[in-house]
Amino acid sequence: DSTTDEPAYEPSLLASLPMVADGSDPGFVAHLLAQFDQQAAQDISAAAQAVADGDLATLQRLVHTLKGTAGQVGALALASEAARQEATLRAGQPPEALAAQRLEQQLGAYRAALARHTHAAAAGAMSTAAATATA
Repeated sequence: DSTTDEPAYEPSLLASLPMVADGSDPGFVAHLLAQFDQQAAQDISAAAQAVADGDLATLQRLVHTLKGTAGQVGALALASEAARQEATLRAGQPPEALAAQRLEQQLGAYRAALARHTHAAAAGAMSTAAATATA
């Protein structure tokens, strides 16, 4: 079962970074998330190829990296799935046939959660600006 109790996206992890918390670099989060998204997609594609090739060392390296980077940006369900797959490989078990698809599914859930969060944050900012303008 590939379900996880972890949220697809937890924004508080990035909000606690110094340059975000103090407002010194307002574009940092968007830049970081865009880089993560691009790299995660590449890593998942490479993981699919590693499964197809039977290259377990490469697959283990990819899921280990994905576990760390996903955790750092708040993609906790993706990090959890990558950790689960890494543990399977470390235990000497073969990867699941759908390993890369499960990672892709969690990346999709992260993208959807991030879009909902971004939309909600933008709507909140507009409401605040409107309330300030009418005060």
